[in-house]
Amino acid sequence: MHLPPAGMALALLVLAIAALPAPIQLLLEYNREAILLHGEWWRVWSGHLAHYGLWHAAANCAAIILLDTILEKNYRRGLFIILLAVAAPVISMVILFAVPDMSIYRGASGLVAMMAALSLSVAAPQLKGYGRILLYAAGLGIFFKLILESRGMHWGLSGLPASVEVAWQAHAAGLFLALVWYSLFPRLRNQGHP
Repeated sequence: MHLPPAGMALALLVLAIAALPAPIQLLLEYNREAILLHGEWWRVWSGHLAHYGLWHAAANCAAIILLDTILEKNYRRGLFIILLAVAAPVISMVILFAVPDMSIYRGASGLVAMMAALSLSVAAPQLKGYGRILLYAAGLGIFFKLILESRGMHWGLSGLPASVEVAWQAHAAGLFLALVWYSLFPRLRNQGHP
């Protein structure tokens, strides 16, 4: 199995940050007050790299590598890296302006949600029969997971501490970005040549 270089690099960066001392991680998390009052705008990117522990980081890294394996077969690598670089601050801006009660955010799950939706959208036309049915079931599962998270339920598999709520708004923003990307830029897909 070919491991995607962009996904591997992002996963390694996330794991390296997860291993940093807590004070450094605090400097990287999305922090509403630090962004708006102190101009620490790097946090709109770095908040997606900081996590609440090694298990939280590892869960997102596994998803990033798996999903990027699908995506690098369908998009030119450079274009997808640009998408990730743009998606991170867009998701943060959604949180900043649409969710004023969320003061802290850590994690790549908004990006993972975007990658999952794009993976489903590019894989569906390539599958037939039961494979396509399973893929659509996975898409419905993502949708229902988002609804349950918006109601305060989460599965405990994310590695989040019990005191931290799932940022379902970041997941919704990621899904929306995937829809926009796939709708507006279908010609940027690269059929089998990353």
